[in-house]
Amino acid sequence: MSRAAMAGSLDVRRVALRVLVATEHDGRFGETLRRFLTPDSPLLDEAMRDALCSQGLSHNRLAAFQKLAREICFADDKGSEYDELADSLLALFAAYGAAHPVCYRPMRTFLVRVNLLAPKKHVRELAAAAILTLRSGFRTWLGPVARIAVDPETGREYQWREVVAFDDEVPENDRPRLLAAIRETAILREAVFLFSKGALIQLSDIPPGGVWIRLLGERHGKSVYRVTIQTRYQGAFDIAINVNHDMTEYEVLEEIHWLIVSGASQAGPPLVEDFGGYWSGHGMWSEEFISGETLSRLMLRLSKRDDGGQRLNDRWPFLAWTALSACVDFWQRSGRRWELDDPGMHNIVVPTDDYMTGVRIVSVSTRRPHTGLDTMIRALREKFLDPAVEAYPALDGRVGWDVIFSSIMEIVGEDEGIEQFGELLQGKEDVSSDPMLKALSEFLSIVKLRGFLPRRLFFAAKRYRRWEHLGEEPTPQARARTLREFYDTYGLTALVKEYPETRVRFFRETVFREAGEALADGLEELIAKLRGGELVGDELVDAVADLRSRLELDADEDYFLTRLSYPYLRPEDRADFVHSHLGRQQSEMVVNVEDLDGNRFRVRHALTPKEVERLHGLFLAAKLDVRFRLEHRYLVAISQRSQILGGIYYEIEEGGQNAHLEKIVVAEPYRRKGVADRLMKELFNRLQSAGVETVTTGFFRPQYFYGYGFSIEKRYAGLVKNLVEEEKETESERGEAI
Repeated sequence: MSRAAMAGSLDVRRVALRVLVATEHDGRFGETLRRFLTPDSPLLDEAMRDALCSQGLSHNRLAAFQKLAREICFADDKGSEYDELADSLLALFAAYGAAHPVCYRPMRTFLVRVNLLAPKKHVRELAAAAILTLRSGFRTWLGPVARIAVDPETGREYQWREVVAFDDEVPENDRPRLLAAIRETAILREAVFLFSKGALIQLSDIPPGGVWIRLLGERHGKSVYRVTIQTRYQGAFDIAINVNHDMTEYEVLEEIHWLIVSGASQAGPPLVEDFGGYWSGHGMWSEEFISGETLSRLMLRLSKRDDGGQRLNDRWPFLAWTALSACVDFWQRSGRRWELDDPGMHNIVVPTDDYMTGVRIVSVSTRRPHTGLDTMIRALREKFLDPAVEAYPALDGRVGWDVIFSSIMEIVGEDEGIEQFGELLQGKEDVSSDPMLKALSEFLSIVKLRGFLPRRLFFAAKRYRRWEHLGEEPTPQARARTLREFYDTYGLTALVKEYPETRVRFFRETVFREAGEALADGLEELIAKLRGGELVGDELVDAVADLRSRLELDADEDYFLTRLSYPYLRPEDRADFVHSHLGRQQSEMVVNVEDLDGNRFRVRHALTPKEVERLHGLFLAAKLDVRFRLEHRYLVAISQRSQILGGIYYEIEEGGQNAHLEKIVVAEPYRRKGVADRLMKELFNRLQSAGVETVTTGFFRPQYFYGYGFSIEKRYAGLVKNLVEEEKETESERGEAI
């Protein structure tokens, strides 16, 4: 079907593209799209855009269209022949966001990013026109605002002036402006829909006195109000409304566009309050209301505690690192073109504890062009760290240049950070006379030697060491339970993709911090191999087992090395290592468990051809005709008498992200005793540890597999289970506070 891209008829190509949008495999769709959408092929006319909007596009399809648009819109080397294609793609996003309200915000973000950052003026102008089309279409969908409603309890008519109430601190000259905007526009309806993920309210949904407005502050030529909306049946909503006083239209639009770009990013969570909508006729725009203290207020409160400011001193490294990372992140999201000109403590809202997420910049109104990394580093010291120490002298020496370097490296990544800092030091033979360059040289040497320690990992390890220091020789089980809790609470699993050494580094900085020289060197070697990509997937298990075989370990060291390899093991689980002689020499972990009758058995992979043969016999006895192949793996349950009770055979597919569960069997006398359940759960645990993301199985006994989270998805044959989503559910328990 993709060959139809070469067809002479435009109509044929359009029909073919619509079919492929619905049927093409995700992995091939991007390349297929490039074959159809070329500069000399005007496929995306208005009729085609309408057809795609009606047909609907999946998340992956939209991502493919956006990737193509990015390549065209952000390239310096694309000629004018690409302008028509860029216009068509941007028009598609505008039409799609207007036709599909749930896609309005991501489409708006993309268009605004093009409008701000595209190198070619003509493309920026196309994006600006598309933004207006998108907004107009979306507000048409929102519909008009009712001026009069009827109270269902009294039958009496009421209007907006009876609904809106003002706090005494709201200036008199702003009250009629706010009431007029609420009465004449959909400013409340739009904001509630966008921030509540789908709630639509009208005047009739709000009782008299149901809207309360109070002043939050006045700064940068505008006033900011908190608007609380109490509905009859949909709960309460809080939004923020900005009222412009002295800003020019250009300044307003600039701030709004930076809010949109900074508030939503593929690289991370919102950095500022999410933007709602701008109503130029009234000089107002809505934002998400975020509760929480600015850093300046938080530090003032902590300094007044009766502990003599000790808590502020203890938290300052986290607060400084988090706030500075937000400032650097704004620079990153601006395409590294702009910096915050006001990175002060009053302009940042931070979480109170180091295991929480959710830092926000209060205002991006004051910005300045980025002129170089050296200048930015010194400005962050001058405008953030130095004023903090001046206000709280006890903080002097608690953090230094290294926290600025760490915040930059955390945002740009370790590899690029090393490169950028290296370029900054290049040609400077003697850095001893410059405190910043001297500190940077030392920081860079440590990172090159041991790797960068991300913020969450740093503070998770620090909290563990503080807990262990305060405890009275905690047991290995208590230490393992605390390790697991901190690993989950700090969301360290999310770091593994960028920092594959995360788990080994966490153990090295905690339970193995005082390890003997041989074990310490072995762990450092593992960290280096993980950083260098020499160990991937379940190869870490073999590497740890090899380390164990070379060293004389005490019981505690052996206990924690086992849990280093297999993160899902509970503190009370008993586990041992044995050697496999099946195909290749390797170490295999054995988990000791109990069935529902209390009888103990072991779960591990088959170690010998004899055990595989016995498992095959169980399948034959169950009248299941199976075909074992070289690529298959065999997870078995074994009794205390070394009898095979049951097993699973499966395959990890090429690439390591997908696995296929072929069949499971349990010997007749041991069925309905929990053996199969433990086999299934052990399989999922081991697959997750190996980095497998999805596991599929055939459409046999679907009701049984539904109970383990399998489902039917159109992209997969048979049944599929998403192991990544299962991990995210655990991580979602991590707190967010701002």
